[in-house]
Amino acid sequence: LLRYDEVGLSSAKGQRFTDRLLLGKNNLTAKITGVKVYIDIETELIAGIQCTYSGNKRAGEHVKKDKDQREKQYKEEEFVCRGSSFIRSVTGSLNSEDRLEFLQLTSSDGSTFRVSTAKSANKSFTFEISPDEYPTCIFGSLLVLKEPGKKERSIIEHIGFEIQGDSMNSHSPVINAFDL
Repeated sequence: LLRYDEVGLSSAKGQRFTDRLLLGKNNLTAKITGVKVYIDIETELIAGIQCTYSGNKRAGEHVKKDKDQREKQYKEEEFVCRGSSFIRSVTGSLNSEDRLEFLQLTSSDGSTFRVSTAKSANKSFTFEISPDEYPTCIFGSLLVLKEPGKKERSIIEHIGFEIQGDSMNSHSPVINAFDL
């Protein structure tokens, strides 16, 4: 009983990512227990993301990797669920160009983590996750911006989750944008 939910738009220049390869094709019940988010200091957009899964397994670091410049370009914020709790809900907003600008994560024990700031002219979203479901794997698209006279930087242009649960709501959309 696996389905997909996603927001944002993948461009032809975006680099697709998924943690499915790390988790394995048969591990469909992993729970996200932590998230590290990279925020671009200049644009305040979400530049990258890294999830930690049950069993303390850190996944791919989906961000433009220039370690020498990373501390100057990005601010890192991390949320780690307590005990056996896991990410239960994900909401956020996209800017006018459909780029990820704000995320709010809530764990199964009710802890909340907010990343960046929702601007006044935003497009809010909520991933459709019912009480008996949970996000089990992240996927999306990372766009590397190359502007004259500036350092290369990345932004998350598309983000989604595989969602697992004991039962599915008949009204829940099933969307698969990636051949995983």
